Amino acid sequence: MLVCPDCQQTHNWIADLDRCGSCGSTMLVRALGETRCRECGWTKAAAGGSGNADGSLAAEVEAALRRQFER
Repeated sequence: MLVCPDCQQTHNWIADLDRCGSCGSTMLVRALGETRCRECGWTKAAAGGSGNADGSLAAEVEAALRRQFER
């Protein structure tokens, strides 16, 4: 994720990052609906009710952008 320099100085953007359910790391990878921590290897399977109509990556990205920019 890229965060502009102005936002880095005026907003605590680090607090908005998703964290590992085991170790708290922000080094997460999402692939094929599964979230995996690159620090400790913890994994979380895709949730069936993720709020996305079709569960596609495009829908997940759209939902994340909406959450970020519709504050």
